Amino acid sequence: MDDAAQNSKLIPVIKELRQAGILVSVETYSPAVTRAGLEAGANILNLTGTDGGDELFRLVAAHDAAVDLCYVQGKNVREVGDFDLSADPIEMMRGYFGRQIEIAQRHGVEKIILDPGLGFYYRNLQDSVVRVRHQMNIFLNTFRLRTLGFPICHALAACL
Repeated sequence: MDDAAQNSKLIPVIKELRQAGILVSVETYSPAVTRAGLEAGANILNLTGTDGGDELFRLVAAHDAAVDLCYVQGKNVREVGDFDLSADPIEMMRGYFGRQIEIAQRHGVEKIILDPGLGFYYRNLQDSVVRVRHQMNIFLNTFRLRTLGFPICHALAACL
């Protein structure tokens, strides 16, 4: 979906929610959609990818918004393959978040949330036993990321 189409669907919803006093998080990889969303009142950029970070971080800082840094092995959550299960995932996350925090702060972002992710989108975590084992490992060990100095967010998908 191009930027204009995203904005036509997203901006009215953001404005309505903000008018009702509800905090709003926007997930996009597009700087133009990020800018429009933040100008419409979004409070948080949910960053689930690695491209365009510099420009996106500058926009977040300029709007005094927050960024939710989501751990992803790959370009973005929609373009990942298999999760690397061979190493300690928390150490991999610590390195990733450390680099992302440094870039975000360099661009003036002060409000940062860390989302370790639970791997719903990785191909090799589709088997429920493997996925739940991975997720429990993440839940039980993300306290180790507290040394980075930012709050940690876990998002659970609802399965119906």
